[in-house]
Amino acid sequence: MPKVRRKNVPRAAIEHLALRVRERAVPIEDLQNLAKWLDTDPTVPSGRWFKRFAKIIVCSEDDLVKTILEDSHSAIGSEVV
Repeated sequence: MPKVRRKNVPRAAIEHLALRVRERAVPIEDLQNLAKWLDTDPTVPSGRWFKRFAKIIVCSEDDLVKTILEDSHSAIGSEVV
């Protein structure tokens, strides 16, 4: 099972995530909780998966975080708890 990629992330992916953070006014608390979770070097499922935080859902595929949804949106894949 893969680990979330934190190095060598494609520039386009970083720019997309930064845009979603701005557009969706992601609360700093959720960003801090995401960072703390990433610091645990989590193992994630292969394929599509998502992780819920208070006001956002982080959506990923394999080791790469793909987007950030608002908590009212629906995510596809396996939920990581």
